[in-house]
Amino acid sequence: MTKTGIKEYVQRKNQRDGFTLIELLVVISIIALLMSIMMPALAQVKRMTRAMICLSNLRHWGAIYEMYTSDNSDRLPNGWAWDLYNYYGKDLKFLLCPSAKKKGTHPTNPGNNPEDRRGGRNQAWFRSDRTLPDGRRADVMGSYGKNGHVGGTGNSFTNQNGPTDWLTTREKGGYEVPILMDGAGGGVPRVVDEPPAYDGQIYFGYDHELGTPNLNEIRNFCVNRHPAGTINCLFLDWHARKVGLKELWVLRWHKQWPRDPVLPDWSEEAPWMSKFKDP
Repeated sequence: MTKTGIKEYVQRKNQRDGFTLIELLVVISIIALLMSIMMPALAQVKRMTRAMICLSNLRHWGAIYEMYTSDNSDRLPNGWAWDLYNYYGKDLKFLLCPSAKKKGTHPTNPGNNPEDRRGGRNQAWFRSDRTLPDGRRADVMGSYGKNGHVGGTGNSFTNQNGPTDWLTTREKGGYEVPILMDGAGGGVPRVVDEPPAYDGQIYFGYDHELGTPNLNEIRNFCVNRHPAGTINCLFLDWHARKVGLKELWVLRWHKQWPRDPVLPDWSEEAPWMSKFKDP
């Protein structure tokens, strides 16, 4: 081999193989395209996973309720976070749905602690510096809400004929009665309650803009938290399942809730809910 040949051979040997600029740009473009396709799917998978964990949480709450009622002659508790405190091991994290762990931003009603907050679709309600049943003081957050017609004094509505509240586990039709569910807080729904006019509108108990009461408490539970417009709900027979947001109007919130209630005009009152499955 000549000197020139050896030199050319060494130069070729030492030359580093690599991509051209155009090839690099093509590869980057393909990666970006794949990421744009995969990210929404991954986000949906995460949302579905959180919904499954939430449903599992509520099934555990069913076991907790069952233990309490067994110890109290089938009587349902008036509250849940405090009344059941010793039954869920005093672990306040158990009050949270995994899809709503961040502190809410909406203030509560005038006269309440100014640090307190309402929950929301993906936010937890917040109560500042509360005295716990064991005497400790702590901030408390949660993203479930209780049906206010459960475990009350017997009649949540004084203008109703006869009792309205569910007081014991001996009630018939418990599979239709919501007890505890995803929500911005608890509430006492009425048949005439209006749906949220937009995704994220919740019940405040007081309209800060108009300075008037706001009684649409079913909105506390009508939060678009889980896939396909659903929340998770625990029922009086202790089973838990997902519930469509429109289905909230046909559940038996209290004893005198009609079997065939007049449903809202979704297209007029809540256009954002029109795409969801009818009850």
